[in-house]
Amino acid sequence: MHALSWTFSAASLPHRCRLEQESEDTIYWLPTRPEELSIADCKSNDPHHPQDNHCLYNSCILNGTKECPYGYVYNFDEIKNSAINRWEIVCDRHFLKSFIQSMYYVGQLIGAIVFGSLGDRLGRKKIVFTAMILEIVCGFALAFSPHWSLFAIARIGVGMAHPAITSTCIVIGMELVGPFGRRYGSLISGGFFSLGHMLLACIAYFVRDYVYLQLVLAIPAICFLSYWWLLPESPRWLVSQRRYKEADKILRCAAKINKTTIPDDWWQQIDNQVENKE
Repeated sequence: MHALSWTFSAASLPHRCRLEQESEDTIYWLPTRPEELSIADCKSNDPHHPQDNHCLYNSCILNGTKECPYGYVYNFDEIKNSAINRWEIVCDRHFLKSFIQSMYYVGQLIGAIVFGSLGDRLGRKKIVFTAMILEIVCGFALAFSPHWSLFAIARIGVGMAHPAITSTCIVIGMELVGPFGRRYGSLISGGFFSLGHMLLACIAYFVRDYVYLQLVLAIPAICFLSYWWLLPESPRWLVSQRRYKEADKILRCAAKINKTTIPDDWWQQIDNQVENKE
């Protein structure tokens, strides 16, 4: 859900230039159009203003110039609070919207490189939970960031956690099952990834304040910390590190569930094969 959350957190708001004499609590719609503002589009039978027709103002034009020296006034009919109005990511600052989203993919690139190699050295499980903690911390930082630059840094952190969680979990799932079941590992994970996108759209429809939206996305991740007691380490990784006792415990649990048995001291066969190859 974090992957596409910026789409809704930075939902575009109709806005216009603030007039010199207008206060901070001025609303977007004006009873009569002042000469300083020009019309961009007219809405007929607007559901929020059914009494007459309302025309949207040109967003970034005041007195015929593309400058808004007194700030901006936003239309909150549809969106209650957006990162766009909080940090005024409009007009000459509009590029910040795509910049902040790109930081997420910068984080993905960093995460894929860093956590990919660490997963082979430190173990799959440790990397997954390190990334989960990073996602939780940065997820809450997205909600409480006082400046867009800090928000962008938090997006990098969430992006870093993404490949570490998804890819490493797929690896664990595929290394816990036999050849027949491996094909379902990535398919099931991809299905839940798509389900998250659909769920995000439903949540964003009802939560129109980006701060609360980010909190709704960040809080459930805390529940996944319970997986520390549910998710085993990859036995294949343990075997590659010659931590046979730990791998044996996991494999015997799997054998019990599958109603089968495994040989005693099976790791000795692996060591013998390695020694013969050497």
